[in-house]
Amino acid sequence: MKQVFKSDAFIFLLIVLAHMAYKLLYLDKWGFWHDEAFSLYYSQQHWGHIKHISEWDINPPLYYYFLWIWQNLFGIGEYAVRTSSVIFSALSAGLLYLLCTRNFSRLCGFFAVLFFSISSEMYFYAHEARPYSLILLLVLCSSWFFLEMLKNPGWINAVMLGVLNFGLIYTHYVSGIIIGVQVVVILFQKDKRLFKFIGTALGITLLIAVLRFTKKTIALVLHNEKSSFWIEKPGFRDLADTFYSFFNGPDLFYIFLLSAFITVVYLVRARELKNVWTENKGKLLYLLLAGPGSLVFCFCISLFMPLFVRRYLLFAAPFLFMILAYFISLTEKNIRYPLYSIIGLFALFSVMRINFETPRSMDYRHAIYLVKSLQQKDIPVLVETPDVGALFSYYYDRETYKDYGNIDGRLRDRGVYLVANAGDVKTADVTKYDRVILTQTFEEANPADKELIKYLSANFPQRRINKTYAGVTISVFSK
Repeated sequence: MKQVFKSDAFIFLLIVLAHMAYKLLYLDKWGFWHDEAFSLYYSQQHWGHIKHISEWDINPPLYYYFLWIWQNLFGIGEYAVRTSSVIFSALSAGLLYLLCTRNFSRLCGFFAVLFFSISSEMYFYAHEARPYSLILLLVLCSSWFFLEMLKNPGWINAVMLGVLNFGLIYTHYVSGIIIGVQVVVILFQKDKRLFKFIGTALGITLLIAVLRFTKKTIALVLHNEKSSFWIEKPGFRDLADTFYSFFNGPDLFYIFLLSAFITVVYLVRARELKNVWTENKGKLLYLLLAGPGSLVFCFCISLFMPLFVRRYLLFAAPFLFMILAYFISLTEKNIRYPLYSIIGLFALFSVMRINFETPRSMDYRHAIYLVKSLQQKDIPVLVETPDVGALFSYYYDRETYKDYGNIDGRLRDRGVYLVANAGDVKTADVTKYDRVILTQTFEEANPADKELIKYLSANFPQRRINKTYAGVTISVFSK
């Protein structure tokens, strides 16, 4: 029995259960925000139509396929839908431990899981109904088979790697950087057997991609300027902040980095660093390129085309955790316990910085109560913009939201109009009413917003504004 409790499988189970326990806290404290509502909206399409969503959406459809199955089993409530992300995150934490123990040491695994567990960024996206937790799990699964291939090249590892890497790009295009990292590491290995197997894996990935991606999807990936207009070119501060965010701030990042640096200094003094690199060259190169290397690469690419968004780069975080964990785990005995005590102390500080309620940038769940209380008979409601229609309808009327093909029509039947500009308001013909309600989200990013407000103000001189709810402006225009 003692052997069971000490086994890696048992520790994996404990890590997964522990993550499930604390990440299920406050899971529905906040309502869905814009992107989450769209995830669920897409997943309600007919199975055969989900694939074609990626013909115009910025994200490929694998997560929507999964969510289609999930919401048909457990419903579309906030708690139910977000639980899937919690499961992915918990499994990622457990797999992170196994990956470290398999390739480095148990101690490395414990530190890597510690960094993963105290990261507010990892916790936040475990609470979001978006594909980012799934991407973490797929990246770690892909890394498992890739590192296995470095030790034991074989067809099973190649096939699994090829399928999982397709899963990565079919969930989010940017995470496909990991495939490039794997190719670079194999080239440095200069092993012809590895060339053959990695070529097989790439062939499998490309073959499935050709079968699954449509021509319109490929065109979108190659010409995504319009769909990414909101992404600004990053500065060096953005790059630094991305590193800091995974460790809950620059001070904690540098403390953990300094801890790893101290170990490296001792290894240099003991003339052991060269041996450490030689024994784990392929693995360490992979961690360096997949972690900090991916962030720097995306930063450089973003100087020419929009790409650098922190949540898109979440997949790099586990590799940063593993690099620091690996070197810290090599600490010499004479400084081990003082150094570990410092890390433990600052890990507690890091936990204190996690906002377990994970507030969102908009609060339509509570804003709808005000909208309904203001909307009396013959008072129309304008929702700016149509993109927010799915989120608005989710809280306004769940049955309307479920009728995904007729949301606009059913909302109009209840006096709610989705508008993007003054022309849409004219079409709705609301000037015959004495009052009109306008809900706004992303108004500053909408170039037609000023024209829309100007038109309403010309017809309804009086305006009362309510900004009580995060990310939502509710205005009542009256004559």
